[in-house]
Amino acid sequence: MVHEGDFTFALVVPRAEPWATTAAAESYRQLHMVMVQALKAEGIDASLTQDPSGEPGECFRAPVAHDVMAGGRKIAGGAQKRTRLGLLHQGSLQGAAQPGVGFPDLLASALSREVFVWDPEGLEPELDRLVAEKYGNEEFLRGPRME
Repeated sequence: MVHEGDFTFALVVPRAEPWATTAAAESYRQLHMVMVQALKAEGIDASLTQDPSGEPGECFRAPVAHDVMAGGRKIAGGAQKRTRLGLLHQGSLQGAAQPGVGFPDLLASALSREVFVWDPEGLEPELDRLVAEKYGNEEFLRGPRME
């Protein structure tokens, strides 16, 4: 299917992130729920599929479980590929309900808060460790010696 005029995006999740090992249907649902919330923030009345009628791979012909709907039609879907390195999600938003120019930043911000789980309390000790072991090291700060 041609995707002209669509808002397309890709999300790459390294294997080390817990979300990369979430079951495919659940990560698809979570990602699309975040997209629904971002669309609602843009004034678009979106929701997740209530009555899936399609089969995976049908693109925008018919909704499958957890696709994004607006005005009674599928407006967003995607596909995921998982490898030993992590997860790739490619998605597309199309149709009459196109978001504003700020939508990419809004979606990226929402995904960073909702999808990637990080422990802010654990961040400070990790930063201290990196400074002590690498970035505060005189040898690192001076760079390689030129002889």
